[in-house]
Amino acid sequence: IGFLFLLVRVNQFEKAPLISTEGYTYEKAIVVAITKDNLAEDGNRYGTQEVVVQIKSGELKGQEFDAVNPSGSLFGAECEVGTRVIVIVSSNEDSVVVTVYSLDRTKAIYLFVLLFATAVCLIGGKKGVMAVGSLAFTLICIVYLMFPLIYQGVSPIAITIVVSALATVVTLGLLGGASQKTAAAILGTVAGVVIAAVAALVFGKAAGISGYNVSDIETLNYVAQNSSIRIGQLLFSGIIISALGATMDVGMSIASTIQEVSDTNPSLGMKELFFSGIHV
Repeated sequence: IGFLFLLVRVNQFEKAPLISTEGYTYEKAIVVAITKDNLAEDGNRYGTQEVVVQIKSGELKGQEFDAVNPSGSLFGAECEVGTRVIVIVSSNEDSVVVTVYSLDRTKAIYLFVLLFATAVCLIGGKKGVMAVGSLAFTLICIVYLMFPLIYQGVSPIAITIVVSALATVVTLGLLGGASQKTAAAILGTVAGVVIAAVAALVFGKAAGISGYNVSDIETLNYVAQNSSIRIGQLLFSGIIISALGATMDVGMSIASTIQEVSDTNPSLGMKELFFSGIHV
């Protein structure tokens, strides 16, 4: 309950939009007819395709409109009757202009998430269910805790380490239960993440990587002008998050192995167990 209250509190802030969306919306739609195709004899598409779409969301749900479908690498889609798409609806008092933006991939995404979760639960049983739950918890922490706090000016590196530690405690706690093995795995993982953060910062300093030399820096700078984001730390924050999965995996693997070695031969001391872990 306390964690949910924290999430609600953290997300109560105003976001500065990257671009103005006044006068248009993105809606789901389905292609019901093709009035002019742009498929050439060589099998390629040139120019634009003209289609009729039925809006499936928003204020215009259920209505049909003529739409333009551009043939581009980033925008548009190869439309046939029945194709589900995302459209841009630009409306004013006199007219409504509809343009095909991209394919609607919602069903595919939900289907694959469902298949993945089902496979993990069937193979892992109770622990599989716990694993899916811990994965969902980690995603919630990143999207609804880490991102909002970064946006509001909290150090990306600091909050990433905190979120990584929180995700580690919950994930390994659910999978391993309350035990020395779980405690060792949690300590090992958190230590590994902190070491990764320090290593990234030291290397960045030595190699002259400021965190500003990334491909989307112009967009990020615009966001920074309208928020409190510390742009220079985002790159290193990403490095820490990317290290979390591997570190957690190794941490629990080594802890489980040493637990088994200790249970098999209780006479082994800390030194022998430590070198067994090094050999593993």
